[in-house]
Amino acid sequence: MKHIFKLIIAVAGIIFFQKLDAQDVDSLSQIVIDQDYQTGEFTDLRDKNVYKWVQIGDQIWMAENLRYFNRLGKTGSKYEYWISGFNGTDRQKARESDNYLKYGVLYNYESAKKRCPDGWHLPSRREWLILIQNVNNKANFIKEKSFWNDAQDDENTNIVGLSIRPAGRYQCSRFRDQNYQALFWSADVRATHKTIKGGYISEIYTFSLKLGSDAIHQTRYLEKYAASVRCVKDSE
Repeated sequence: MKHIFKLIIAVAGIIFFQKLDAQDVDSLSQIVIDQDYQTGEFTDLRDKNVYKWVQIGDQIWMAENLRYFNRLGKTGSKYEYWISGFNGTDRQKARESDNYLKYGVLYNYESAKKRCPDGWHLPSRREWLILIQNVNNKANFIKEKSFWNDAQDDENTNIVGLSIRPAGRYQCSRFRDQNYQALFWSADVRATHKTIKGGYISEIYTFSLKLGSDAIHQTRYLEKYAASVRCVKDSE
């Protein structure tokens, strides 16, 4: 059976890369990669952020990472939002920071599910698989050139216009893998496990692009950590 992804060794026991068999993408639409892509912009009325979007097949994706947040610091006993390298609570200073403008906000899973603008949503695993099929699983078709500092950067054509940048992730009180990895939430839970303290924690399907790799990897990530968000427009 044809494999869409290579099987990759687990990284630090947290992010797991797995192969996808052809059955995972059966009946998914495929488009011609050299077609003209419809693009545009819209304004998030909550904070006036303006986002580019691109239509790929029947899907309309945000072409930038989500930047919405309504507070910094803890909400109750938990944090919801992280901006790489910014540790304060001043929202205006956060919005002026270089990493916010370049990479947007990192969200835990619960926050990610609720923060897309009205009319948009966090994509499901299936919606991610459709995107991967539509771009022939070519990461360099959606990586934004000059943000990936590797020998393959000249191959990052971003021909589709999704403009993926390596924003990294937040895990165990540390920002990790900026300039090395882009990690995105899907809406779907892969598995839920009981913890040693008697609670429960879920692994979420995520999708990863990495430095030096020309594939888009399906991964899984614990819900309490933070990753980037790309929203998909709701169907009419």
